[in-house]
Amino acid sequence: MQKRLHHFIYNLRFPYFIILMTIATFVLPLLSFLIPIEDAQRNPIEDISLIRQVISGCVVAPLIETALYQMFLFWILKDIPFVRKYDNIPTIFLSAIIFGTIHSYGLSYIVYSALMGVILGYSYWIYQKKKEKTSKAPSAYWVVFLIHALHNVFTFLLKNFF
Repeated sequence: MQKRLHHFIYNLRFPYFIILMTIATFVLPLLSFLIPIEDAQRNPIEDISLIRQVISGCVVAPLIETALYQMFLFWILKDIPFVRKYDNIPTIFLSAIIFGTIHSYGLSYIVYSALMGVILGYSYWIYQKKKEKTSKAPSAYWVVFLIHALHNVFTFLLKNFF
C-alpha cells in the first residue's frame, strides 16, 4: 500500500500535487494534537502588523526555510552512502526534525512543524527525482516554496479573518 500511495502521489500532475500536499500540511500535523501538552506559546510573528506578517510569514520565511531545510540539506547529504542507500529518507526526516525545532513555540508546535516538515521534505524529494528524469519538471525548490507559502497564507487567513 505504501508503494502504491507513493506511486499515486509521484504521478500526480503539478497542480494536483500542490493542492494535495498543501492539504496534507494541515492534515498530517493534526497528529501532534494527540500529544497531551498545553505548552503552546505565542508565535512572535503575531506581534507585528498584518502586512509584515504576510511578507515575513508567507514569502520570506518559506523562501529562506525551503533553501535551508530542504535544498541545502538534500544537497549536502546527497553523497553520504547511508543517505543514498535509503534513497534520501534519512534526509527527509532530518530536515523535518530541524524544521520542527526552529519553530520552537512549545513542544506540541515543534511536533506539528516537524510533521509538516515531513510533507515538505517528501515533496522536495519527489520533485528532485522528477527533475532528474525530465528537465520539464518544476524545480523542487519552487514546488516546496509554493506548498509552504500556501500553507502559511491559509493559516494567516484562518487566524486573522475567521
